[in-house]
Amino acid sequence: MRTFANGIALVNPTAKKDAGIDLPQQYIDPSTGDKVTMIDMDGQTGKILLLKQP
Repeated sequence: MRTFANGIALVNPTAKKDAGIDLPQQYIDPSTGDKVTMIDMDGQTGKILLLKQP
């Protein structure tokens, strides 16, 4: 995880799924518009989450 002024970027470089990752605060998933505080990430994927809707 890397934090930025307007959100965070998450990467799972392993081949294994990471389930139930607790986030440090509530974020918005820009691909769905959902507010999230926990996320599951499949292996070898990345995700950007925002603090507010663009």
